[in-house]
Amino acid sequence: MYYSYKNQTLALENAYRHSLQLAISHQCQSIAFPAISCGIYRYPPAQAATIAISVCNEAAFKQLDISFYLFDQSLVSIWQQALAAAEQ
Repeated sequence: MYYSYKNQTLALENAYRHSLQLAISHQCQSIAFPAISCGIYRYPPAQAATIAISVCNEAAFKQLDISFYLFDQSLVSIWQQALAAAEQ
C-alpha cells in the first residue's frame, strides 16, 4: 500500500490524538509516549516531535499529564527544541 507524506503525517497525528482520547475516556490522569514511528518506520524525528507536541498541546488534552520517554539523548534534544518552539 502506498502512503504519501501527507497520509503519514495524518496517521501520526491520529495515533497521538486517539491515544489521548482513550486516556481521557478511561479517566487516566497521565500518559507516556515513546517517539512514535521514529524507530523502525524512520519517520523524521524533528517532524515527529513537532506533530507530537502540537497534538498534545490541544485544548482537549490539557487535563492530562503527558510525558515522553525517548531512547537516546539526540531524541531528547529534538523534543526539547520542538517544545521550545511551540512555547514561543
